[in-house]
Amino acid sequence: MYIGGSDQLINIPEAKGRNATYEIDQLNQQVIVNLVVGRSGFQEKEGFTAEVVVSNDSVSNLISSGKLDNVILLNSSMYILDETVNVQPKTDGGVIQLKLNMKEIGDIGKKRLALGIKIQNPSKYTVNPKFEQAILLIDYRAIVGIACQPDVDAEGRIFFDFQNEGSLEPWFGGGVDFKFIGPGKVQAVRNNNDGYGLAVLRDNAYTYNLGTHPVVAIRVYETPTEGAWWVRFYDGTKDHDLQPADAIVKPVSDGSKIYYWNMPQRTGLTGVQKTNVMTVVIGARGQSLTFGWIKSYEEEVVVDQCINN
Repeated sequence: MYIGGSDQLINIPEAKGRNATYEIDQLNQQVIVNLVVGRSGFQEKEGFTAEVVVSNDSVSNLISSGKLDNVILLNSSMYILDETVNVQPKTDGGVIQLKLNMKEIGDIGKKRLALGIKIQNPSKYTVNPKFEQAILLIDYRAIVGIACQPDVDAEGRIFFDFQNEGSLEPWFGGGVDFKFIGPGKVQAVRNNNDGYGLAVLRDNAYTYNLGTHPVVAIRVYETPTEGAWWVRFYDGTKDHDLQPADAIVKPVSDGSKIYYWNMPQRTGLTGVQKTNVMTVVIGARGQSLTFGWIKSYEEEVVVDQCINN
């Protein structure tokens, strides 16, 4: 009987379909992990049972030695583990079930969950000591997603949501008429034929923190039909542009699109910045960009999973 090599690391969800499977029970707020236990070398394959116990010594040693980081060791309030595994006659093995309590675990960010388990004292046969235990490493976020938070202004964020006409007051148009369409929708329309226009936040000292909120996003409704657009940050000496061709694009159900970039990766800017913020519109008179907001976020996954309007 075995559950893998000595101190085997079983990564979930990567091991799905091999050493383990999982499912989410939304009704009871549980993640149910089924760990496959096998047997080999038995001619008659009689049925038997074995005890299942928690054995975290190896996990603790790996954590203390620095070989395992960014990990939370599961405590008993976070899970229910089968106390026995039952191997039916004429089968190749059984299943140990681990139920994770989603309410108790809560939001753990990017950390993984760890638990060491061991099988012992079978009612028939023996357990090979080299194959009696395993360490489960569970990427909880990969299974359940992230805990979405309200999309509100916060320290360090770029946050322009244009909810009323007054929100346009710090902005001005250079080569564009910049106007309020409705809550969460503004438009920059080219008003001459020199080919170039800007909707600019006047203050060159607008402060934001790319260390805490490095992902910049804009919701776009309509783009120039014969021209181009992008988002620009000017620090007093240099333009830092975020081009739509370099963005990750997320379609929204109403037909708009959210474009987002990791700004430090695209521009080289890091940490606290003081710049102006602008949208650039290229094209002849009448070409326009209609957009809803410009904001920054902690991670790309927040935009991907949580921002839908």
